[in-house]
Amino acid sequence: VVPFARRAAVFQSLLEKDRVRHGAGMPLGLGMGGIQLQVRRDQLVEDSFQAMAGLRGRLKRRVQVSFTSEHGHQEAGIDGGGLFKEFMDSLTHEAFDPANKLFVVTTEGLLWPNPASAEAGADHLERFEFLGRVLGKAIYERILVAPQFAGVFLNVLLGRVNHTDDLTYLDAEVHRSLVALRRLPPADFPALELFFEASTSHGAAPGGPPRAVELVPGGSGVPVTAGNVISYVHRLAHFKLNVEVAHQCRAFLRGFRDLVPLEWIRMFSPSEMQLLIGGALRPIDVADMRANTRYGGGYHDTQPYVGAFWELLASFTPQQQASFLRFCTSCPRQPLLGFRDLQPQFCIQRIPTHQPGVDEGGAARLPSSATCMNLLKLPMYDTIEELREKLLYAIEEAHGFELS
Repeated sequence: VVPFARRAAVFQSLLEKDRVRHGAGMPLGLGMGGIQLQVRRDQLVEDSFQAMAGLRGRLKRRVQVSFTSEHGHQEAGIDGGGLFKEFMDSLTHEAFDPANKLFVVTTEGLLWPNPASAEAGADHLERFEFLGRVLGKAIYERILVAPQFAGVFLNVLLGRVNHTDDLTYLDAEVHRSLVALRRLPPADFPALELFFEASTSHGAAPGGPPRAVELVPGGSGVPVTAGNVISYVHRLAHFKLNVEVAHQCRAFLRGFRDLVPLEWIRMFSPSEMQLLIGGALRPIDVADMRANTRYGGGYHDTQPYVGAFWELLASFTPQQQASFLRFCTSCPRQPLLGFRDLQPQFCIQRIPTHQPGVDEGGAARLPSSATCMNLLKLPMYDTIEELREKLLYAIEEAHGFELS
């Protein structure tokens, strides 16, 4: 078996060659038909949906983003890659929020298409196509994003059919009930009054009761017995896993395949596919991160203070390290193939210990960050203990805002 890291490297190579072919790797500017998106921060999902509606495979080109404030003013700055990353971070957080009624959360807290997604609006399938395109663009640009998907949905992305035992990843309680049903004594079936039909919110009136769908022709009149229970279990699982949200999945795939062809990802398992989407939640490889870090504001790697910073990061718990990554990059997981793949490259910039114009006898400011640039803004404190205290407070309480 070819190791995952090698397969992931092959996939990244395919992406990079395709990105070069479409001009997505150009450092600045909109050459080769690049795309300019202008979005309002308070209407991020809706503006992005409208802007991406007809782009399809053109999204493989370089995209530059400009933000408009809630007051209608265009924010200053040129998107050299950082704003686009911020845009994708924010968009994936908001667009995949179950509150939008397009996805629901499984018993394991993972995302699965909502059978009742029509409640989100008559254009819900167009919105699924949009979400597929958003996720595909994130993968295409090697931007790690937060959404965590159910394994059964990742099977769909990989072009695989889900089977009965996969139901445990969607609804473990229903799966256990079906397993118990197969072991039931024949005499107990009549009391259950089960028939070859399934209850679904797909196609039901908004806010109304679920509707019944027959699993076989005339299924509402076919009772489940010891003789046909195996068929019932398989048909019900197939309906829940492969039929109930088939329209939503097909729409999502139309958008996703515009950027990520199936043949490029067949080599991965569902869990590996999730790693490609969101990276690996594991202790930071501090040596690798340090080797792929640049410095600004007067810091350099040979300074004792910088060395102490890296030793401090290595001493953090895995949870603290994940919080540190989220604070600096917006994602708590590190890149699959190491920090050389982090875009933009991680940077530590020295900033004044006190706010300009503030009495230097006052409290020192906290570290802050610019997640769109993977940038840590770090004062030089008097002691390593103060560095530890301020950094932990910032990553665990301040959540990336420039507080002091």
